[in-house]
Amino acid sequence: KEPVPVDFLNIMSNEVTIVGSMGYPEEIFEVTKDIIANWQKYAVIVSHEIPFDDVDEALRLATTPGAADKVVVTFG
Repeated sequence: KEPVPVDFLNIMSNEVTIVGSMGYPEEIFEVTKDIIANWQKYAVIVSHEIPFDDVDEALRLATTPGAADKVVVTFG
């Protein structure tokens, strides 16, 4: 797949926030019990999980008003 250019003007004009995140090995143990016990609370946050190979679709969803709540791009 060829790289898709990111339309930063569209992202900025729609005031879309793109947040990168990563966890550290010790942090997951701090939150895992709560995630398991209260998974319903966390499930409502994410409306779409998109694999990195389809990041252009993730960006399209994220920049389209009303198309998604939270879009998570997954690796692997």
